[in-house]
Amino acid sequence: MVEAEVYYEIPAEMNAGHVGSYVIKYHALEVNDPTKTAEPRERVVNVLDVDECQLGIHSCSIHSACVNTNGSYVCECKKGFTGDGFKCSDVNECRQGLADCDPHADCTNTQGSYICTCKAGYEGDGKTCVNIDECKNPSLNKCDPNADCIDTEGSYECKCRDG
Repeated sequence: MVEAEVYYEIPAEMNAGHVGSYVIKYHALEVNDPTKTAEPRERVVNVLDVDECQLGIHSCSIHSACVNTNGSYVCECKKGFTGDGFKCSDVNECRQGLADCDPHADCTNTQGSYICTCKAGYEGDGKTCVNIDECKNPSLNKCDPNADCIDTEGSYECKCRDG
């Protein structure tokens, strides 16, 4: 039996984990007589991509999206969150002035988003708020029957009639 050492030439791209087909060259040397070399040989090796995202073997934050790449993956924080993808924290859109609430609405921060709610005296979806005319609906104002209701922005006033 002959004892030999095998020497391989591995392409740098394969060593770096790049996906593809590579030719590996190798040859053997006898341990007892290094002048005796076997004829160089080649072998094709296919490096396949592992989809870490699909297999769930990634370390992305629960507030990020895993994106498979050749030989690896990247993590991208979801909308409403900020960070490196491995750690994502909530963006406070209300505090940072990023919310598109109406000027007559209150902004409430939520995980990854926000909610706009019209202030008292206004109605709408929070993104658009319009003044409620309390004077058009007697159940919305508390004016005396001997007073006139005067609508104001977000509220109303009662003015006693003469006499």
